[in-house]
Formats: sequence, C-alpha cells, structure tokens
Amino acid sequence: MSDYNYVQYYEETGNVVTISTTEPPASDVYAVAKTEKDKPGDEFTYTITVLNVDIEKRIIDSDYSVLNNPKAARLLADNAALKEEKRRAENCSSRTDYDDRCRSGMRG
Repeated sequence: MSDYNYVQYYEETGNVVTISTTEPPASDVYAVAKTEKDKPGDEFTYTITVLNVDIEKRIIDSDYSVLNNPKAARLLADNAALKEEKRRAENCSSRTDYDDRCRSGMRG
C-alpha cells in the first residue's frame, strides 16, 4: 500500500484548499480525505475538485484537476504565504513578543 497525502476541501463544493503530508485537524468547514495522486503544492498549480470519496476508507475515488494559469499559481502561493505571515503576526500579543519572538518569523 502506498503512502497517502491529505486533501482538505470544502465539503459543500469539493474545492480543494490544501494538500499536506500530515492529517489536518478536524474542522466544521472543511472535510479531509486521503489521496495517492495529489501532492502538496498541487493546489497552487491546479484547481482541484473532489467528486467522490470512499467514506469507509476516506480515500478520494474521483476528482478532477484543471491546470491554473502560471501567474494564478504564483498568486495562490503568495496568498498562502501571506496568510501564514498574518497568522504568526496575530500570535504576537505584546510589543515585547513582537520584538523578541515574532520579528524573526516575519518578512520585511
């Protein structure tokens, strides 16, 4: 049996949000399924939609992928990086935290 990656997607639409090597935490908004085909980073290169999941095994049975415009892929990757930067900045609760701990993890 091969190794799986984890796809996090909007349950209502099937649109993939992230692909990772570790299982993401449970969410009210997103569903998670295993994939043999998709790799982390593919969510920036392709627009991926999950069509069907084997509920027992939590493995994607069918999906489809559309190649993104290369500029769109770069923008999606930049957006993900900015969201991570924002998340780290929001964890800095005081000026001391910002100076001592957070500045090293932020760009600029």
